[in-house]
Amino acid sequence: MDSLRLYVRLIACSLRGQLAYRATFLTKLVGNFAVTVFEFLGIWALFTRFGTLGGWTLREVALLYGTVDVGFALADMLSRGFDRFGTILKAGERSNIIPEDAEATFSLRIRKPEEREQVLDKLRASAGKTAVPDTKVTVLAEPGYPPLMETADVDALADRATAIYAELGKTVGRSGNGGASESAVVQSVGTPALDGLGLVGGDFHTDHEWVDLNSLAPRLYLITRLLMETGANPPRHAR
Repeated sequence: MDSLRLYVRLIACSLRGQLAYRATFLTKLVGNFAVTVFEFLGIWALFTRFGTLGGWTLREVALLYGTVDVGFALADMLSRGFDRFGTILKAGERSNIIPEDAEATFSLRIRKPEEREQVLDKLRASAGKTAVPDTKVTVLAEPGYPPLMETADVDALADRATAIYAELGKTVGRSGNGGASESAVVQSVGTPALDGLGLVGGDFHTDHEWVDLNSLAPRLYLITRLLMETGANPPRHAR
């Protein structure tokens, strides 16, 4: 029951935080609405051209699209920011009482798979030296995303994206390796992958994250052409 009350309080704090900056809130509201409209225009264009797709009509797909989109929007509104805690500290349930146990949870980012165990070894070595007598520290690690590494195959795929984007007179930035994303999972099984091909924006993982709507058409062109090219000429599988 205490966990439920805490969650309700976190939801209230999240909503107040989103409404604290009205200009940012309105900008994000208009931006999200515009992105939704542009996404659905693509669906509308397909049905205008072909009539039905796999037996689905535009009305049926519109209902399904709206249901999914509203569901994601509600989930984001009620839980926004909970997945962005760099570190979570938890100890006890009452004030002015020294708790028996305490926890600290944090997210680890590495550039190479072997660095995970190297970091954990250092943490365990440090945990063995406690400052308070008769206390102990236990280090536990959960499975997570592998790192997205720079390889010759990834560079070759990036060269393709660079050449395609150059057709529009634009450039693709290369920001190095590391991080954590689904693309790293794909790469871990031997398929070269790129990350960060979505809309251009900034202030990521904050309550004032934004996107440049002028990047919508160029990025759609880049991704579509890259999919067409890699479909016709797949990149080399590393395994």
